[in-house]
Amino acid sequence: FYKNNELYDLGTKGSGVTPYSRSGDGRLTLKGGVREVLCSNYLDALGVNTSKSLSLIETGEYLSRNDEPSPTRSSVLVRVSHSHLRIGTFQYHAFHQDTQSIEFLTNMIGKYYFNLNDQNNQPIKIFSEAVQRCATLAASYNVYGFVHGVLNTDNINITGESFDYGPYRFLEKYEPNKTAAYFDRFGLYRFSKQADAIFWNVQQLASIFTLMVNKEILIEELKKFVDLYNQEVLRLFFKRLMIKPSSDSAKNNEILKAFYRILVDQKFFFEEVYYDLRGGLAKIKNRKDIIQKYQKYQLEKIFQNHDPINEINLNNLNLIPYETLHYNEIEKIWEAIDKNDDWSLFNNKIDSISKLKEANIINGLG
Repeated sequence: FYKNNELYDLGTKGSGVTPYSRSGDGRLTLKGGVREVLCSNYLDALGVNTSKSLSLIETGEYLSRNDEPSPTRSSVLVRVSHSHLRIGTFQYHAFHQDTQSIEFLTNMIGKYYFNLNDQNNQPIKIFSEAVQRCATLAASYNVYGFVHGVLNTDNINITGESFDYGPYRFLEKYEPNKTAAYFDRFGLYRFSKQADAIFWNVQQLASIFTLMVNKEILIEELKKFVDLYNQEVLRLFFKRLMIKPSSDSAKNNEILKAFYRILVDQKFFFEEVYYDLRGGLAKIKNRKDIIQKYQKYQLEKIFQNHDPINEINLNNLNLIPYETLHYNEIEKIWEAIDKNDDWSLFNNKIDSISKLKEANIINGLG
């Protein structure tokens, strides 16, 4: 369907076996559905480009799972995204040597998702756009402290939207080696390696696009990923702190390093540091408690080259709630549902996340 001249796609998760289900049953546990609704709502409230959950319906079936106490309740999730076309979709057709389908998908993406009316060099324009969007996706995971858990080609959307939330985690404290999936024993998708994992996905897409585009041109586009990622990390970092970057890149890197030095040294909560320092000096100078808390880091010196993005918005800073979505919170919500069919904690959390989104939109963070 179309909304505001943008195409949206409805997709179900847990509705049964599809041609791509392999040995799975195509079902979704109710706990998995609850987790995805919470995750997609929270990421959306933070301002991350993500799929959204439209509805969650319990089916009355019971499922057997290796990673959950079984039998467990079943559900069907309906989610909304601009697209459900994954890099793995292209791989599927490439494996079957179906060049015609690959070209059809490419043309459809250019027309409906990337609004490319010019047919000239469309495949390379689409690939270039995908590189940019995937770099932004990787940067958003870094800045918002999100560990997706399973970043294979089946979970990377061609539009750069984050989606398909299974064993995810949000960082409580800064742990670069944090993994989310119990089976990720070697840390392939750990927090600090997510940009590498997403870049690997883009490389797989490039290998398929060699059917339509000169290899050397694709390599040149791939080379842009690292710089795009670093630029997006800084952009989103300053956006979260509601301060302007300096014209001096060295000063920008200095404040970024100071931020992570605080996280490593003090073991404060990841969200706590963003919450405390949001607004820069305009906020900190009036908060003796924050100055004392971060005394050893000379905040006045660090922030002196970074003005607030919008002075008016500083008046609304206190309206932005401190909201997290840590593993123990989710487990507590699920326990109430599982044992007593009590959805009050879930509903309260969704309400709190909605208030966070409203406040972030007002302050230009949504």
